[in-house]
Amino acid sequence: MRYAAAGGYAPEARRGARPQVRVHVRKRGRVNALGAACYRPGDHRPRFVYRLHTWHGRKKEAKSFTLNEYCAFLTALHHQLHAPVVLV
Repeated sequence: MRYAAAGGYAPEARRGARPQVRVHVRKRGRVNALGAACYRPGDHRPRFVYRLHTWHGRKKEAKSFTLNEYCAFLTALHHQLHAPVVLV
């Protein structure tokens, strides 16, 4: 189902307006994003690769990305691009 996360119905909006879906959440928690804009010489299609880390507010749960998650992101980026990764 395409709109299963929206409660099983398609969100509606006026023409030209962005549809909004009401979501009930607690006030605790955090979402961190890690992303990279990738450009290759001679390639006309830039890419944006990202990872999300969700913190639910539980004890002993990491609030941010760990060193292993950073390493896994860079390794996945290298394998996806089939090219060396240069960090600036």
